[in-house]
Amino acid sequence: MIPVLYELYEETKRLSVAGSDLAAGDPKLRKITAVLTKMGEKAPVFKQLAQMTELLVSDRDESAERLLSLSALLHSVLYTQGTTGDEGEWEDQSEKLTVEADTSLSYRAIEPLLEALTSKGSGRLQVIEQAFQANAYHDLRLVQPLLQAVDDSYPDIADFVAHHMLPTLGESIIPFLVADYNVKGKRTDARRLEVISQILSEKGLAFYREALHEGSFQVKIAAISILADYPDEEDAIMEETKAKKLEVRQAAYEALVKSSSEKAADVILEGLSSKDNDWLIYTVARSKSPTLNEGLFRLVKEAYETYKEGETKESKRHLSLLLYGLKGKEQENMRDLLQEIAEDEQVPAGLARDAATMLLELKDEKNLLFVEQLCAKNQRSALVDLSFQASLHLGRTKEEVFDRYEHYVKKTRRDPVGKVILEELDERVDFVPALKPWDPIYRYYYMENNERNSGLEWDQRWLSLFQSLDEEQLVYRVSRSVEEEGHLQYLLAKVKKNPYFSSQRGVSVILSLIQSNYEHTFDIMKDMLIKTDRYADSVKFHISSIVHNLELFTQLSASYAGELEKVVQAEMKHPKLKDKMLEVVYEMKKREEVQV
Repeated sequence: MIPVLYELYEETKRLSVAGSDLAAGDPKLRKITAVLTKMGEKAPVFKQLAQMTELLVSDRDESAERLLSLSALLHSVLYTQGTTGDEGEWEDQSEKLTVEADTSLSYRAIEPLLEALTSKGSGRLQVIEQAFQANAYHDLRLVQPLLQAVDDSYPDIADFVAHHMLPTLGESIIPFLVADYNVKGKRTDARRLEVISQILSEKGLAFYREALHEGSFQVKIAAISILADYPDEEDAIMEETKAKKLEVRQAAYEALVKSSSEKAADVILEGLSSKDNDWLIYTVARSKSPTLNEGLFRLVKEAYETYKEGETKESKRHLSLLLYGLKGKEQENMRDLLQEIAEDEQVPAGLARDAATMLLELKDEKNLLFVEQLCAKNQRSALVDLSFQASLHLGRTKEEVFDRYEHYVKKTRRDPVGKVILEELDERVDFVPALKPWDPIYRYYYMENNERNSGLEWDQRWLSLFQSLDEEQLVYRVSRSVEEEGHLQYLLAKVKKNPYFSSQRGVSVILSLIQSNYEHTFDIMKDMLIKTDRYADSVKFHISSIVHNLELFTQLSASYAGELEKVVQAEMKHPKLKDKMLEVVYEMKKREEVQV
């Protein structure tokens, strides 16, 4: 390498970081200009470099653009100093290379982003996202670091820069992306292709086609995703469904599922009969294409007929897969087919369940009535949980629900039918909303269950049935009053086994008593508090849970505040639990004052 070119390269690098305006009057650049001018007498390119350097040194105006043009030309000249490359005449492209960026931002403003782009470690993505949101990255000194970030070892950073930041820099960065792009490369080169496509759109079609035909599998996948937006490229994508590489076939089918053409639908439906059907059906299930959905329904009917002709393991598996693809779709006569499958005694319970679940999800009255009656049909009692759900959707009264399903519950969990209905009740029967935060078993599932269980009421005849089966969690939840002596003794016997605020059973009994407005709940809780405090050190790993459960006292009448305070001061020893109870007492007193 010619030494003066290396010096100029180092200077342009320095100015790219420090700011192009610092070039004005720079003595080192003037010295370099003089050397290049003399060299220009023998080679025009050095004269061009000298002129561009002189312009940069002599005037601050347009310094950013001039620095970039000089850097581009210098990069080209340095490239020719290598020992390999295609021979030919050099053409000056510097006038065409102008990045839409300047150096008006202070170094302090860009330094955090520059550090995030060029370093390693955690926390960098947040800095980059903040810079993007503030639009504080359109600076010449950041162009090269942003381009290099496509190769970042942290994929989330590489993807964010590639998909959100680089495309906004415009066509001026295309030469730099192409220079680093390797059609046989890995994921980083696929990202470069994605950036190029976001910038060039249809102007780059020839480039994307080359990537599809010549690229590595990562580059092919990116090219398929890009070309999916162009209907004329559909035939080329369809060819990739025959690729040896599974990932490429998956990308091709994903692209075709977005199409509404008959050709694409035919290729996908053909794929459902191939070795790819295990995963392809999940892609097809997301399709909105009427043509594809009609074809899928036709395949389901054919698979069902094949199954009826002679049940085999493969025919059962194939029918089950295709049924999954119909989920959430509506086709003419689909409901009739699903009903036929669901009640066909020759169809195993698992397949019947799939069909019945799909009918249940449609939620129209005709299908709900069918599913409600399904558990009474031959070989279909194991679907009683779906029938139960249908009854709830139909708005059956709590008395009707009990009368219809009590005999299934009596089978107990030892029986498969009893097991499924009791598991359904486990998910449906809740404590009242005010007490749910303390439910030790379902505390983390309320967001999912709250909406579908809201407004449900339960016949109190369930209480004695659950009690006779010793379904204690269901007893606790369904209880709304304590009127029978047997019910009270059942609860007292349970709390006697685990009389602590660290116990799931103990807390569940208290929740049930509060929910049932039992008049002596405070006395039971007071006894539990003293015992919990006495043995707190033996359950130190549960202290945080105990502290949370002690807040249950706030669900009692505020009139208990005075008596509770005396118990806390006289009986409690554990500092953390005592402090918590004093907070509870304070809250109860405040509530009492408001009520007065």
